[in-house]
Amino acid sequence: MKVICQDHPASAEQIIERLPADIEWTEPTVRTFLNRLLKKQQLFFCRFLFIFVIL
Repeated sequence: MKVICQDHPASAEQIIERLPADIEWTEPTVRTFLNRLLKKQQLFFCRFLFIFVIL
């Protein structure tokens, strides 16, 4: 969550790039995590800009 909060709005690719080296999450894992936050309405996805926004 810290990576998402650092500089938002951000795309999934930007979030993946910002992950620290000690976090060994794969791209599909990060996307799954983001989708779960979307379902819980903790994030908003702007389809026009392809970015995630914290609510």
